[in-house]
Amino acid sequence: MATLISVASGKGGAGKSVVSANLALALAKSGRQVILADLDVGGADAHIMFGELNPAVTLTDFLNKRIIRLDDAAIPLTVHPNLRLIAGTGDTLATANMAYSRKKRLMKQFHELEAGIVVIDIGAGTSFHALDFF
Repeated sequence: MATLISVASGKGGAGKSVVSANLALALAKSGRQVILADLDVGGADAHIMFGELNPAVTLTDFLNKRIIRLDDAAIPLTVHPNLRLIAGTGDTLATANMAYSRKKRLMKQFHELEAGIVVIDIGAGTSFHALDFF
């Protein structure tokens, strides 16, 4: 079972994505198998930080059941062999108001990811989406 580390803030623009990306990279460089998951529904940008402008698979693919396992959405990053990314969704409205059953399925899958550590960039605010995943 992976160790989950959530990064969140009550305010946008505080640097959560930068902290999440650098934390994930530092942990990968220390020898751990790490997945960075971008759940910032208002501004998913982790893929851009790592130069993956058009990820082949995203969180949307998992949520819409185009892939069954969340681990299949984790793409390897060229910056380090121990680091993979679950790119955030561009489907902001559907993800921001995610049904509880979808959240529960996603949370269960986080624990089943094939990684030692999962860094979760939750995003800003105190909405149910942010609080549930935190």
